[in-house]
Amino acid sequence: MNKCRGLILAAGRGSRMNDLTSTIPKCMVHLGGRPMLHWQLDGLRLGGCDSVEIVTGYRSEALGREIVSHRNPRWEKTNMVASLFC
Repeated sequence: MNKCRGLILAAGRGSRMNDLTSTIPKCMVHLGGRPMLHWQLDGLRLGGCDSVEIVTGYRSEALGREIVSHRNPRWEKTNMVASLFC
């Protein structure tokens, strides 16, 4: 049986979101009453993913420790493709 694995790229700051991301990463900005990250996690799980990992960078500590993550230490100088390779 094939296992579905999900990956969320969430390393960037979201600078175009201005003050919304001054203290939290863009994936933690609330939409419809909860963080965008939670919508993504629920969607992947409903789609059959039993394992979801996240590439973090900016303000990664805001995500909590229960999420399996990989950090892009160069998130400020790289792009989404570099985060994918993390």
